[in-house]
Amino acid sequence: MTNSENEILDAIYKAVDQVNERLPAEKHLVKSIDTPLINTPTGLDSIELVGFVVAVEDQVTENLDASICLADAIGHEGDQNPFESMGSLASYIGRQLKG
Repeated sequence: MTNSENEILDAIYKAVDQVNERLPAEKHLVKSIDTPLINTPTGLDSIELVGFVVAVEDQVTENLDASICLADAIGHEGDQNPFESMGSLASYIGRQLKG
């Protein structure tokens, strides 16, 4: 991974810390690129996903000095939903930051 990919994952993982503070222990997200975010019994429900999206946007702004809007990607129809996993989200953010 490049530094920017590592920085993106760091921002996502900081958002995970924030979201996990509000989730019951059995729903805590594991900091891994393979961690699914949706479509699993332990995945985020719609309200939790929105909170996670806001936390990630805030962390990207704070840590990468960049502004992104992930809300448009919720409900994404295509080959890969950006919210399938933390890795797919990091890749999506990377593409958004490149332009």
